[in-house]
Amino acid sequence: MAPSPDGVRDGKSGQIGSASEFVEVPDLTHGKLALSGIVLSKENTDQGSAESGSIPRFRAGEKVLYAYQVLNAMPAADGSTNLELRATLYHEGKALGTSAPMGLDPKVQEDPKRPVSAGDLRLGTQLKPGDYTLEISAVDKNAPENRSKTSQTVDFEVIE
Repeated sequence: MAPSPDGVRDGKSGQIGSASEFVEVPDLTHGKLALSGIVLSKENTDQGSAESGSIPRFRAGEKVLYAYQVLNAMPAADGSTNLELRATLYHEGKALGTSAPMGLDPKVQEDPKRPVSAGDLRLGTQLKPGDYTLEISAVDKNAPENRSKTSQTVDFEVIE
């Protein structure tokens, strides 16, 4: 059976089903800058993060924690990275705000080529219920232009 755009087949079991999400795996073999997926969670860690396969849900006014890993960062001769990171919040395709440029503290990184970053976002109390997107963009100032920029997004829902 040929694959269709609406379904997928498990190669081992042969079972057919539909998919509502996909995973993009970047090709890291050529040294191009990439970002892992973004993990979202609530400030109160006993509440945990979203269930696997479901869209994370938050209330207006909550603090959202996010974390991700930068892949293929190019270290300078001294081993340091020179990354500029920004977070942008979108609703219905419109940017609601962008953070000031953020860097990474090299002292806390185990692997300068794969630094981990985390931040938080306080959702405004005026946000309307609906679908939102958080985008993280990265620029590696040590890398050549053709390998220096990337971004990653994650969707979430604001509920009443």
